[in-house]
Amino acid sequence: MARNFGSPTGLALSPARTRESNQALAYYGWSVASAGDVNGDGSWEVIVGAYYFDNGEADEVRAFVFH
Repeated sequence: MARNFGSPTGLALSPARTRESNQALAYYGWSVASAGDVNGDGSWEVIVGAYYFDNGEADEVRAFVFH
């Protein structure tokens, strides 16, 4: 089954799925932007930031790229 979450002209107007962080105070989704075509498949990716993400150290920051 083919999945189409974006196109060369941009993102779909309605979400195909939603996500949330497992860290309540990580500010997951505070920053969201188009990342362009990161993997060269012809569709745009989205980058989502988690400003206060902790992974061994406090407030390390993490960026998630979604295809």
